[in-house]
Amino acid sequence: MSFTRLFNLQNKVIDDTSDEILTGMTRDALYTKTILGALYLESIYSSIKDDFYDISEMVKDIYIKPDRYADNELMMPIKENAGKNVLQIVYADEEARNDARTNAFVRKLVNLSIVMKRKVESRHLLQDCYIVLPNGTSMEMDRFSDLKLDENGNILPYDPRVRSWYKGALEKKDFYCEMAGRNYYLGVSEMAFGMPVYVDNELVAVIHGSADFDNFRRVLNIITNISSGDDSFAIFVDDDGMITLSSKKEGELALEEGLAKNINDFGKPELETLVHDVIKTKTGTGSVRIDGKKYITAYHHIDTPGWGVITFFAEDEANEPDEKLLSKVNENFHNTSKVIQTYLTVALIVAIFLIFISMYITFITSKLLSAKLSEPIRIMADHVSKMSREKFKFEMEDDYKTGDEIEILAETFCTLSKKMDGYIEDIVEFTKERERERAELEVAGRIQISMLPGKFPLFPDKKEFDLYALIEPAKQVGGDFYDAYLVDDDHLCMVMGDVSGKGIPAALFMTKTITEIRNYSKKGRKPSEILNYVNNVLCENNNEMMFVTVWLAILTISTGEIVESNAGHEKPAFKRSGESYQLSNEEHGIVLGAIKNQEYMDDSFIMNAKDVLFVYTDGLNEAKNTNDEMLGQDRMLKALNLADDDPQELIVSMKKSVNDFANGAQQFDDLTMLAIRYNGI
Repeated sequence: MSFTRLFNLQNKVIDDTSDEILTGMTRDALYTKTILGALYLESIYSSIKDDFYDISEMVKDIYIKPDRYADNELMMPIKENAGKNVLQIVYADEEARNDARTNAFVRKLVNLSIVMKRKVESRHLLQDCYIVLPNGTSMEMDRFSDLKLDENGNILPYDPRVRSWYKGALEKKDFYCEMAGRNYYLGVSEMAFGMPVYVDNELVAVIHGSADFDNFRRVLNIITNISSGDDSFAIFVDDDGMITLSSKKEGELALEEGLAKNINDFGKPELETLVHDVIKTKTGTGSVRIDGKKYITAYHHIDTPGWGVITFFAEDEANEPDEKLLSKVNENFHNTSKVIQTYLTVALIVAIFLIFISMYITFITSKLLSAKLSEPIRIMADHVSKMSREKFKFEMEDDYKTGDEIEILAETFCTLSKKMDGYIEDIVEFTKERERERAELEVAGRIQISMLPGKFPLFPDKKEFDLYALIEPAKQVGGDFYDAYLVDDDHLCMVMGDVSGKGIPAALFMTKTITEIRNYSKKGRKPSEILNYVNNVLCENNNEMMFVTVWLAILTISTGEIVESNAGHEKPAFKRSGESYQLSNEEHGIVLGAIKNQEYMDDSFIMNAKDVLFVYTDGLNEAKNTNDEMLGQDRMLKALNLADDDPQELIVSMKKSVNDFANGAQQFDDLTMLAIRYNGI
């Protein structure tokens, strides 16, 4: 009886310890791979979103100020262009073809062909880029000219308004991702994207692009291949709880080509909870039963599309080495027991004396055998119990070299600990790299802020005006900036800008912009001339197609005259003393850095005593609350009219209004404001 208990105890020690270690190692490795895969996907989506935003801003400017852009010839699809990325016009129907107003707009939009081509060819991800107009006219930058024609060479009608990416973009009123769409011309699965373009709440266009679905399958397969296990897989889920991509070949979570499954159709509360968590920006690990089998899971949210990636690893595979070893130990135990029982039976037949001798020999043998078996396991269990996440190391020792299953178990622990060390090293290196990048961004952010005037009052000797400004980057290094400096004793130059993108590239582009504006403005130039010059400088060698919106004004201190020029920036708000704030009606030009040799216009007005001018970036009027609603210009003007006229008090009040409206919602754009009150002379 004691012999059986001994082996049962050994089995329990092996089982408990192995289960905990193997499951923990699998869970950690699974989680690490899932996070890395999700971060890679996020970089793809955010890059495409930035591209669409760039194009949408240019479309807005052309729509608002078409006279500033040249007319271009409309190019129709021809077979000779097959395989080449060219811009072609396709109409939904004859009504669209004969729409003179839309065709006039399209001739202006053709100016963006080089920008669209660069987006397609430089990213190595987007396979096309469209600008779709509300009447169904489509400007298509792709290499599929021959597929747009029938056998007789006639252009096939194509109505993009019925496509799900078009409808999804309008419904969301923001960047929209569609996981499992079908390419209209190629007939294959694709990842489709759409972004609506609005001007004064009027739909102007929808930007569209698509990516080969195989790119995302490869990412999914990389995430899946976390071990040599036969039963691990991963899935993508969208923000509606639909499984849109799965690497599982068969079973409940397997998908047929081009089809999706609703997670709620499975009747599995634990799976529904898992999907709900990953959609709601959560990350973590867990377990769930699929096809009657228990799986270890890891999940991570992907911010830009609002989707999630979930990985699965069969728990029985994680514990398979442990179970095999236990089976061998049990087999050895049963074989040993049979030999002992046979020996005792023979001994009973020979003589009672021999029985006692045999029993004694058996007892001694059992003690020796149990000691041989249990002592290495006891040492091993003691070693394993002292292991931790900080020191996850198991080394082979002479005590474990028994030549049997115990040695196999020790070798398995040794191999697993080395793998775990590798996983931990990967995580540590990844964390160090992220920390290094964070530190670099913080330093760059401090350098960036140090370039902007920040010690108020900036001009304590100038009693003719009061000025205050505030900048709050959404990241350590943002794209917003402001500037205010005296060109001479009687002229104050004020600048507000917003660079496309974020991070260090935006900061470098901002630095170049500020430097060029400061240098050229000191030559006594008008605001429009300064913007003309700086635009051409920024267009040179701008391979990344970055751009910047800029509002620039020069105040003549002695008279109160403001001369301003605007390159695609938000409209300033102006208040006459004793009246309400109104948005400026100034002329807008295109953003700086997009197209060379643009002509910018000046606008002028007089500031009287106690008049206030308020300038801002889109981080103010586009701030969002927890219901995904934007603050908007109406709420902004209402908050301005409730605020004090003192520039500092005004900006503090507006910051509070934004925080109250957001109600804790995270903001993804920089917030910059500048206010000036003219006191007169």
